[in-house]
Amino acid sequence: MYKLPINPIDLTKIYKQKIEDTEFTLEVDYLKSKEVLTAKQILIYLSNTGFRCSFDTIDNELIETYIELNFLVDCPQLSRLVGNIIKSRLGHPIVEPHEIDLIDNCTSPTINDLIVDLSGLPAFIIDSTNSLDNGNITIDIETNAVSTDSLVGLNILNIILDSTDALFAVFSTLGFKYDYNSDIYNDSSKYGGVDILSALDSKGILKLVLSTIPNELIRERTPK
Repeated sequence: MYKLPINPIDLTKIYKQKIEDTEFTLEVDYLKSKEVLTAKQILIYLSNTGFRCSFDTIDNELIETYIELNFLVDCPQLSRLVGNIIKSRLGHPIVEPHEIDLIDNCTSPTINDLIVDLSGLPAFIIDSTNSLDNGNITIDIETNAVSTDSLVGLNILNIILDSTDALFAVFSTLGFKYDYNSDIYNDSSKYGGVDILSALDSKGILKLVLSTIPNELIRERTPK
């Protein structure tokens, strides 16, 4: 377990270990790291190193900062926790009961913004599908791209990928939403060098969401 920032000798050793073990996860001593760094500085540091990470302790500040941060942080532990907080807020059962104290005590108001933004994902995917010049289908649903005051940052991508069950809990609870947040869902290549649509497509999320759309709303395009 490491206190951040990591000294150069240990950092060199960790990078070598990461090369040898693609599943390597850096275990962070959160409280000791907070003696010298803020929660935001800790997460930015981890984003810059590119390490997959986990924390021995998590607090509300770390959760809030993770959701709002405009840097991608590879931390499935936090993504899963946020997903469970979402499910709890929506009245869905939690399958990781050991996190129950963190879930019950989370006070982050940004969770509400996150839920609203997640609910717009199908509308974004439909709009993107209909906009493809070389697409082979058209979906008969009108969508609207709107700019909102959401505080949600880039880690919405990791939350979708690591907590897809929470994503579908949002869909099933809030129903279909015709608007999506264009400040998040757009073609900017800020998600690890790619846009969010490409990132989601590479992980099968686009196909998964499209599979939930009724067949009667999907038309095959006539080849030009």
